[in-house]
Amino acid sequence: MQSNLFALQLEEMLREVSVNYNQTRSIEVSIEALNQILSKMPPGRVTPQTFSDLKFFKFYSGEGERVLDFKPPTSVMVVGSFLLKTQAKPLLNIDMAIEIPSSTFKDRDKKDFVYYDKRNMYLAHIAQHLQNTQQFKDVSVSNFRGDPLKPHLKIRPIIEKSKAEQMKSRFVINLYPTIKQHIFSPSKHLLPGKVNYSVDKFPPVPELKNLAAGDYNNGITEDMFYDRHLQTIHKICALNSSFRDAIIIFKVWLRQRDMTTSKRSSFNGFLMSMFMVHLYHSKIIDNAMAPYHIVRITLNHLINTNIENGIFMKPEKPSEGNEVEMKYDLALDDAMKGEYLKAFPVVFVDPSGRVNLTSRMSRRCWGDLIYEAKRAKNILESPNIDATAMEAFQAVFLVPVQFGLKYDGYIRILPTKSGVEDTNIPEVVSLLEKGLGNRMSLIQEYQPDVPVLKLTENQPNPNLSTTIIGLLFSPENWKRLVDTGPSADNTTDSIQFKKFWGSKAEVRRFRDGLILYCVVWKAKGIELRHHIISQISKYLIKVHYPNLLERVVIDLGEEHLDHLAVPVPSEYSSSEMADYSASSSHSIIIAHFEQLAKIIKNLKGIPLEISAVHAVSPIYKFTDPCPPKPHPLLNQHHNGPVEKDLHFWAFDGTIQFLKSGGWPDQLEAIQNIKTALYIAMGNSLLKSHNIQNNPTRKYLDVFYSGFVFRFKIFHPPEIIRKVQTTLDFQLTETFYMQLLDAKGEDLSNMAIFSNNAKLPEFSEEVMKLPEHRDLVSRKQLAGYLHALHLKYPAFGPTTRLVARWLERHMLLGHFWYEAVELIVAGVFCGGMGAYEVPSHYVCAFYRVLQLLATHDWAKEPLVVDFNKDFTSEAYSTIKEKYESIPENKKPALFISYISDKFSSLWTKEKPNHLVFHRVVQIAKMSFQKLRESVYPIEKWASGIGEQNRGPVVYQSLFGISLNDYDVLVWLDPNLLPRFNIEALSTKVGGNPPHRHLKKNNSMQVYKNVSNDLRNMMMVNFDPMEKFVEDLEKRLKNIALIFFDPEADVVGIMFQPPEFLINKFLPQRSINTLPVKDPKKNDYVGIIPNIFSILNDIQSIGKGIINKIEIVKGSYKL
Repeated sequence: MQSNLFALQLEEMLREVSVNYNQTRSIEVSIEALNQILSKMPPGRVTPQTFSDLKFFKFYSGEGERVLDFKPPTSVMVVGSFLLKTQAKPLLNIDMAIEIPSSTFKDRDKKDFVYYDKRNMYLAHIAQHLQNTQQFKDVSVSNFRGDPLKPHLKIRPIIEKSKAEQMKSRFVINLYPTIKQHIFSPSKHLLPGKVNYSVDKFPPVPELKNLAAGDYNNGITEDMFYDRHLQTIHKICALNSSFRDAIIIFKVWLRQRDMTTSKRSSFNGFLMSMFMVHLYHSKIIDNAMAPYHIVRITLNHLINTNIENGIFMKPEKPSEGNEVEMKYDLALDDAMKGEYLKAFPVVFVDPSGRVNLTSRMSRRCWGDLIYEAKRAKNILESPNIDATAMEAFQAVFLVPVQFGLKYDGYIRILPTKSGVEDTNIPEVVSLLEKGLGNRMSLIQEYQPDVPVLKLTENQPNPNLSTTIIGLLFSPENWKRLVDTGPSADNTTDSIQFKKFWGSKAEVRRFRDGLILYCVVWKAKGIELRHHIISQISKYLIKVHYPNLLERVVIDLGEEHLDHLAVPVPSEYSSSEMADYSASSSHSIIIAHFEQLAKIIKNLKGIPLEISAVHAVSPIYKFTDPCPPKPHPLLNQHHNGPVEKDLHFWAFDGTIQFLKSGGWPDQLEAIQNIKTALYIAMGNSLLKSHNIQNNPTRKYLDVFYSGFVFRFKIFHPPEIIRKVQTTLDFQLTETFYMQLLDAKGEDLSNMAIFSNNAKLPEFSEEVMKLPEHRDLVSRKQLAGYLHALHLKYPAFGPTTRLVARWLERHMLLGHFWYEAVELIVAGVFCGGMGAYEVPSHYVCAFYRVLQLLATHDWAKEPLVVDFNKDFTSEAYSTIKEKYESIPENKKPALFISYISDKFSSLWTKEKPNHLVFHRVVQIAKMSFQKLRESVYPIEKWASGIGEQNRGPVVYQSLFGISLNDYDVLVWLDPNLLPRFNIEALSTKVGGNPPHRHLKKNNSMQVYKNVSNDLRNMMMVNFDPMEKFVEDLEKRLKNIALIFFDPEADVVGIMFQPPEFLINKFLPQRSINTLPVKDPKKNDYVGIIPNIFSILNDIQSIGKGIINKIEIVKGSYKL
């Protein structure tokens, strides 16, 4: 952590969240007033019947013990962060301890819940009393860290600003009953190994179902040490203000990860303070350290703590004022430590040796804490921290880590309809954790906030809440097909393995000669392996808890979205090409391309030697949502019948030759030579390898293994000549190649370019050239994205799903496909983000929607750092370049990556601001739908709301209302090669109501393949795209065109400003009407002629249009 900017940000954050204790006089007066009221309460005798109207309070001991002789508290004191001055806004709580007089208890009261009943009657009596006061009548109640045995009061004082004006304080006072440390002696009777309740007297209530002896005893002892723990922390804070600041910083960090005192099992700010005390007493932290050094060191030691051995704080030395109390401390030997380790999953014992501070914390919650600590450490200690200080700071301290976004998938266990739970749910969670094993980086239960209720409200029934388990997949292991077990010779472990895995357990011999028990899972294709997690979870539940199976919901989203991200063409399911699907065909087509590339590189009989063959197709990047299916007509060995559909989609590639002096200098001559080379390569492929092909003037189509591969020649001098014809700028090939080597750097800083005033114009013109874009920029980006998918296999299906989402909203045509890929790449390259890079494509899709919905596109460029090698200077320069663009020339979104840092090539021309604003708004609505309906974590946990809204919501995400458009042009689906009923008629929701779907089921076939038939093939020809291109040219100034390439409708949205009266201009006079001013009896301008426009549309689409529909309610028409 070397960044000065980061340190400054920490200081600024401390100023923002710290409380100004010079302005807390009003609450201090309230505290004193409360002290006075409690100290003067009259004595009296109370029983549980006294509090029959206070339904929140429950009492569990026998009838004979249910009497309390109430006396005023021995003392009332502030014990928490308010006194330590370690509060962090906006949560402002003041913890106050009310000490119950020792005479209230007898030594036997520690048994059979008597202590808890007396404690709670004491608290209930105080609550009743306070309700009758004017200043403290706003009393509510909650369970201390979710413990149903230990309610505490929450009071919001009324502050009197003047005689006429009162207001509620922004502070909340928490009242906790406490007792003296010596009440129950000897203290060893409350060690976790002792049982202080009788089984026959144990209350049969659901909230105490999993109560253990250690929890029971620890709940009593922790009531003895509020003041003692305060003193322990205060001693260090009084000597070291940095220690206090570090506590505040950690509170912010923990709060952003939803680790607070309102959770039953979490590592909250108090526990972090005590852990820092532990490090201080161990001389790991000292008074000379700055706050951020303390934070870094604490994170390191937290990560390196072996929780298997527990954390045992050093005993404190007696000091003035606490000698009497400390004589009851325990010097823990190994046996006593063993009791703690046996009784609790996480052990963190305070200096007295009597309290486990983490008694309610599960091992999974500890794992979550360590995971988050490692994430923070990796960000703070990143070697590139200077470059990303702002992003790093936001990720660690400012961005809340939401449970519904953090995990790749979720498993829900629904409550029973009766409210009676016979299954031990924690055991089920442990079963899943064991079965999924190292496939998971993290598995965690969702913890709702402990409810704060009125005194008269009942405590919620825990059996009515849904258990939600978050699954964070391990990128290396989660798609593994085989789980190996013990050796077949290990009888004991083998029996356990077979008992756990049931009929799936089998013995196999592996390649290394080992014979092991194992479990084998099946998946259709590598990208469908994400179903393995569902398979394992369902199988384990079925084997061990069959009665629970119908209540288990596995929320990975794949069953609703696979048909869009990983579609499987049904027409090939029973043919020889059954292995071809979108999940596997990407890699299969790439393999065929690589085979073909080797053949082309070694071609004989062409005048120049080929140096490189590169792929630029979306298929190569694994991002094509509908890769071409192999077609028999494109296979040189096929002579059988062929389907009538002769539309094909090509895989694009580039060919580059070794440098040669034989090339001409003139542009036209260069292009003629390229055509000759296409012909020569085609002839060589046909003669030497019998590979059919079709050379043209601009490219070479090769028909190989059932696919079309389209190659274009990249020759740098051709682009140079094109630049020279556009600009009065002379340059050499060396100059151009150095420009390419600059990889998007700021050219003005390079010595070779430093004195050239035309550089900005030159660079921009080069980037805009279609040849440079298609042959250079696209090739460079394809390499980065191909590598990104190999590193993060979810990238490909996520991009396909985002593309489908844009298609279904008729927006994809307004983007370069590369822009969509880069937006998705922004999620996978966001290593400094608050979340781990997603492993599952559905989670990644959710994150893309969040990025679109929340990124400040108008002010911030999206930087996609593929290799994490951008420097701080690069980030600064990108921001400066973006801000220097005039507002009227700024693109709707600006994307920077290694080969295009400053020009945003893929968003410069499109989308326009209006279209991208529409994308952002739809993303916001989609993101909100997912949060509220598919992943409503809080509602699920509380048992309210529909539990299975996924199918309906996913359908709505990929559906669209056509009422937004002014005109709908319905096309004949039988003439649209990409029209896809299966894509629109999904198992999610059937036929979308706004489309008129048709299908020609009488598919004809040609009986024999001939050259004439091959000449009829149409490659990359889409009538809808051509129709839309013509519409855009004709309606460019007055309307926006929207379409879904797999549907049969085109939407037209007229631009309102164009329907105002405009000045007559010859170039804008087509399809207009003159407007006459009746007062002046003269023509004042023109407006669009709708009927003329509609006739124009009809003529453009003659033969392909079914009908033109004017949308009802269109305000422009």
